[in-house]
Amino acid sequence: MPQTAEAPNVHPGGLVTVAFLKAQLDGGSDHLGIFMPLVLDVLARLPAQSFTTGDIQEALAASHGVAMPQQIVATLLKRATAKKYLSRELGRYKRNPTRDLPSSNVAAEKAQIEEGQRRKLTVESTDAALDMLFRFLEAEQVLLLLGSRPGLGDAADASHRERSVVAEFVHDSVRDDPALLAVLRGMLE
Repeated sequence: MPQTAEAPNVHPGGLVTVAFLKAQLDGGSDHLGIFMPLVLDVLARLPAQSFTTGDIQEALAASHGVAMPQQIVATLLKRATAKKYLSRELGRYKRNPTRDLPSSNVAAEKAQIEEGQRRKLTVESTDAALDMLFRFLEAEQVLLLLGSRPGLGDAADASHRERSVVAEFVHDSVRDDPALLAVLRGMLE
């Protein structure tokens, strides 16, 4: 009798961590370096001053849902040691008391990613997306011409989600592209 495959056990927090790591990779970090912010975050919250590679491995799994081989954790700890954040003695690591760990913004970035994932919006076609964009531009014309960010209120209905997604698109995609910005300004004027 054929066996059916079980759905993978995926937790929302794990998906947020994957999205965070993808953003790190897109930001130019190497394939191991994308994990360094998670390691530094765990190091900053670790209560003990002295710890092993296994301790960090367990903390990564508990805090971020990342099951990472000890060899990879050891490589990342070596990188932190090379940057003088840690020292290594007799197989254990210690925080360097004269060098502070960089401040961690992992929790804030993951919260922002999670918020973006909650704002799910399905657009049926390119024409529907253009229609949403034109409605948004018509409603927010004056604010956009003045260079202000549109005020979106607190509503959680579909029209609010549409406006939020379009506002984010305009803010993040169009503002950094001079050609698109010129076209948008021409449309608004």
